[in-house]
Amino acid sequence: MGSFKPYVQILIESIKLKKGIIEVGVGDNSTPLFVKKVSELNNIYSFHFENDNEWFKKIKNQYSTENSKFIQFNENKLKEAFDDNGISQKSYDLAFIDSNPWETRTFALNYLKEVTDIIIVHDSDYFPENNIWGTNLKSIEFLPTSKYWYGKLDKTKVGKRNYDDVFKFWIEIYPVYPGHFTGPPTLFGSQKIDVAKIFYNKLSEEIRFSNK
Repeated sequence: MGSFKPYVQILIESIKLKKGIIEVGVGDNSTPLFVKKVSELNNIYSFHFENDNEWFKKIKNQYSTENSKFIQFNENKLKEAFDDNGISQKSYDLAFIDSNPWETRTFALNYLKEVTDIIIVHDSDYFPENNIWGTNLKSIEFLPTSKYWYGKLDKTKVGKRNYDDVFKFWIEIYPVYPGHFTGPPTLFGSQKIDVAKIFYNKLSEEIRFSNK
């Protein structure tokens, strides 16, 4: 659905990219953002990991450039794909995680957060809601106004989560007009950068929670 797109765009236009970008789970809404940015800068690279063969071919054929590297991996072989491409041997500006199955997102998060300044996880509510990581402080209560329409997101019903067990700094952002009952939210986290400050005065109606 690309609900994360405007917030990722804010991020990549607000920080200085010097070390590179990693994407785990490619797509029409995320991949072009990163490929375009590294092509404009022309001094860093982006790495794009995907395990669905047909989807991998489609996105690679459509968006690949000289500054982007596309890597296909088997569903349970993401670590091998990271290791084969020397991911842990360098550092990166940001990593965007929106892969399937859900387990690959958790693995990517744990693997990348020590070598990446900022981690972005789409559909972040799934993990505390299912007691995987993060803490679910209040469950989501938002329901559709009809069978096919959810309407404007109600802040009092989106629940509340905490990600202090994962990141020192974090902000979770929800679009006002969702595609389903959670929004869905996108989590921006870091061990060394106050990511919430990046979004100060750059959001309007969006619902957000942060470490502060």
